[in-house]
Amino acid sequence: MKKIITFLLGFVMIFSLCTGISFATEQNFVEANTAAVSLDNGLEYVKYTKYCKITGYTGTATEISIPEEIEGVPVTVIDDYAFCDLWAISTLADDDSVSGDVGVEDSIFDCCANLISMEIPSTITIIGEGAFSGCTSLETVYYYGTEAQWDAITLGSENENLTSAEIIFVPAPDLDKVIKEKTTVEDFAATLGQNYICEVYKNGVLLSSDSYMGTGMTVVATNKIVSKEYTSEVVVLGDVNGDGLVKAGDYMKVKKAIADSTLLTGAYFKAADVTGDGLLKAADYMRLKRYLSGELNIYA
Repeated sequence: MKKIITFLLGFVMIFSLCTGISFATEQNFVEANTAAVSLDNGLEYVKYTKYCKITGYTGTATEISIPEEIEGVPVTVIDDYAFCDLWAISTLADDDSVSGDVGVEDSIFDCCANLISMEIPSTITIIGEGAFSGCTSLETVYYYGTEAQWDAITLGSENENLTSAEIIFVPAPDLDKVIKEKTTVEDFAATLGQNYICEVYKNGVLLSSDSYMGTGMTVVATNKIVSKEYTSEVVVLGDVNGDGLVKAGDYMKVKKAIADSTLLTGAYFKAADVTGDGLLKAADYMRLKRYLSGELNIYA
């Protein structure tokens, strides 16, 4: 009996390693809805307690956009053969669809002979065996990550149609970086590279290219290659009032916020945290004071 149990455990471990599926993890995902349900766009899914799985497609569109979540639950799995026999598909588009480590399961695009291009998010870590074996027309893959990330993907056999396609790397822009005071929209746009269109809004109003970017403003970067849009809130280190400059008024606001941390939140808190330790304390306003007097460069 002991030998049988040991054999079964060994089989489970080997199967888990080969498929990339963790049984311990899967057991935590209790099904909330065992029947496949269709969205308005034709995508079929099964909802579990902690995630949703795309199981098929019944629409006729030439482009499919997979949602990030359904019914408040993240979409993390695309099932085996989910897009099998979809001869009409010419493009499969991703819409930041998946959260967490996600795999494209075995033979998922096995019969998509008309699939010409595809967008793959950087969250994909596993592409199953034969996932693109029938995609004989696949020409272009837009990958939302770096070449190093692409090379790190575990790729199953019989995916020559994928590996022979042109891989265009479209990594997300770094919009969350802290910037200096007196940084213009044009200056910031130059750091994103020529593939991005950069727009900055203050209270919904588009700024001119020579305007200073201030804390709390909204930056929108649109990739020219795939028309993908990224949005973030601007943080200018030391600029607590949002005018793109560091002045005595900013120093005074930081000093008051040390006594009452609720005065500054979100991007304004980050702008006040000059030391970068996630806290507001005397060292932050002292560094601002020294910066204003010319004794210290807080951006160095």
